[in-house]
Order: sequence, then structure tokens, then C-alpha cells
Amino acid sequence: MLKKLRAEMSDSGRSAAAFALGNIGPDAADAVPALIGMLHDDSQSIRDASAVVLGRVGPNAAQAVPDLLLLFKDPEDKLRGYSGRALGLIRADTTKAIPALLVIMRDDVATVRLETAIALCRELPQDSEVEDRVSKDINELLSGGPRNRIRAASELRSIGAQARSAVPALLTALREGSNAVRADAISVLRCIGDTSPETVDAIIHSLNDTHRLVRARAASALGQIGRRPGQPSQH
Repeated sequence: MLKKLRAEMSDSGRSAAAFALGNIGPDAADAVPALIGMLHDDSQSIRDASAVVLGRVGPNAAQAVPDLLLLFKDPEDKLRGYSGRALGLIRADTTKAIPALLVIMRDDVATVRLETAIALCRELPQDSEVEDRVSKDINELLSGGPRNRIRAASELRSIGAQARSAVPALLTALREGSNAVRADAISVLRCIGDTSPETVDAIIHSLNDTHRLVRARAASALGQIGRRPGQPSQH
């Protein structure tokens, strides 16, 4: 498979070979040096594929972090987003990655901010500036267009308990969002498993929501976190 990543192959052939390695996942660590080289290829599709696949390799691709950080200056917004996502999946050294991630969270493109916020949720340091920024951006994304909202909700559900930094934004969305946003917020809170009194009370309150889907998801979430509907929280 590594031989197929050589420059003399067509762009489509090398992209296909890279994605095949990505399907292998962490066991494709031997391909990381070649994938790093492809991050600087002349072909946009090759650079995109390499960033995506390095994320799929995960922590075994840690040596790619410096090169992924450089891509935050790339003019292509899709590649900037892929780089942010890869850093989260690799679980990059936060002391090196956080400053760059905070800069890219001010990107003009919503999808880039989304990928970066998710990356930070996967490995968030104890830093109030980072937490505030992540909360603000996730709230914005959940309240934005349906494409980013669905993507944000899906990714946060997959992260689960590690996405606790998103809870304040989710509670805001639950209070102020549309029917679809409120329903998504509850489903994510359920996956995160936050049992704080504020979260539990908010979900209990949603049992009386005007929208049927929100009420159904609230009941399901309460069952998931071990509380019966209507049971008061303990303060």
C-alpha cells in the first residue's frame, strides 16, 4: 500500500491509496511519514486526503502535528477544517496545539470553526479562555444552519463524556433554540452523561416542551442518566 503513495501515481490513485490506509486506522502508523509528505503536495485533493487519513490513524500520527498546524494558514478552508479535526483525533499535545486552535477558531468559515471546536472538545485543557471560546462557538454552530448544526450534534455525541465543555452551550441552546436545536441539544447532553443539577433540571423542564420530539428526547435522556421523569434534583 505504501508503494501506491509514490508521486509517480495519479492524484486519484494516491488519494484512493491514502483513504485505504485510513480505513486500517491506528495500524497504519508506518504510513505516517508518507502521509506527512503528502500534506505538502501540489494537489489539493491529495493534501485534503492526507489530513483526513492522519486523523483516522489517531494518536499514532502524533509526529504529523507540526505539519498539521502549518495548514491552518492554508487558503483552502476545507483543508483548514480537516487539519483541525485531525488534531483532535490525534489528541495533539495541547501546549503546542491550543494557541493555534484558538486562532483558527476565529476563522471566517463556520465549518472550520466547527472542526476546531470539536478538536478542542476532544482534549480540552483546564483553561477558562479555551472553555469560553469553545462554548461560544458551539452555541453559535448549534444555532446556525442545519448542516453545521447536525454535524456539530453528531460529533459531540460521538465524543461523549469528553465533550463536557460543550454543556453550557447546549443548555443555552435548550433554552433559546428552535425545535430542532432543542431536540439535538438534549440528545447530545444524554450522550455526554452530565448529571449536574442544572442539566438535570433543564431536561426535566423539557418534559413540558411544546414540541413532541423534544419531550420524547427529554424522557429518554432522563432514563439514560438514571433519573425518573419528574424526580426533583438534589441541591
